[in-house]
Amino acid sequence: MKKCALLFTALLSLLLLPSAHAAGTKEKESTYDRVMRTETIRCAYVSWPPYFYQDYDNGGKQTGIVYDLMNAIGELLDLKIEWTEEVGWGNIGEGFATGRYDMACALMWPDAPKFKNFMLTIPVYYSALYPWVRADDTRFDGNLALLNSPDIKFSVIDGAMSYNLARSAFPQAETIGVPPMAQNAEWIMNITTGKADVMITDYDEIRNFLEQNPGKLRQVKDVPPVKIYPMVLGVPKNEPMMHQMINNALRFSIDNGLMEELKEKYGTHYMLPKKNYTMETP
Repeated sequence: MKKCALLFTALLSLLLLPSAHAAGTKEKESTYDRVMRTETIRCAYVSWPPYFYQDYDNGGKQTGIVYDLMNAIGELLDLKIEWTEEVGWGNIGEGFATGRYDMACALMWPDAPKFKNFMLTIPVYYSALYPWVRADDTRFDGNLALLNSPDIKFSVIDGAMSYNLARSAFPQAETIGVPPMAQNAEWIMNITTGKADVMITDYDEIRNFLEQNPGKLRQVKDVPPVKIYPMVLGVPKNEPMMHQMINNALRFSIDNGLMEELKEKYGTHYMLPKKNYTMETP
């Protein structure tokens, strides 16, 4: 009888284990559900004109293409936009894993790490990336192939697209990196000080430096773009509902002319995405 009682107790314990485990395991809240619950999108941002910066001529007010774009999306979705954490180009998605923010609210060029580690939105602009050199350097005019040499140094941001693009497009060349949280001046100064020979970027990304430092840099002449890149935002991986919501809001904004308005407001050279319709004259 005693043996039967012990056997019954053991079997009962085994039966209760799954339910006890289930009771102690709480399903992780998705990013989409958290955004719906709090009515807030927490943005990671990169301080880099013309995307997001402080306008010190206007009392340090936050401004920029991404600032205006995300606030327009927030208004469209009836959600608050919170600028939660400043990140660098080389570590832009790290906070997704720990849930520190809900979106990478920065216009970025996709590369392998971004494709692998988070979901990317539809393009809001397209950008032509060219090599830039010191103003007196004409070595590469008319011949991009000359950049692919062991004695040529590319200025890059460690872990960022600039590094990955230089390595893939010009694998024989050397790279000189600055930290992921570096500002654009550090990246560019590698060229002007002679530490590196060339950098790959678009005009808008370094326009602020060019305006403040005329005659320091020049675009390599008579060569095609190294790449044409879409400019996208980032959402955590495995978040299809969040991804679709943001894409829907972006598509609505594109179709209704927001990207033209922002391009004109900030005087950029970005190429516009196509709208999903063609106007017909009655």
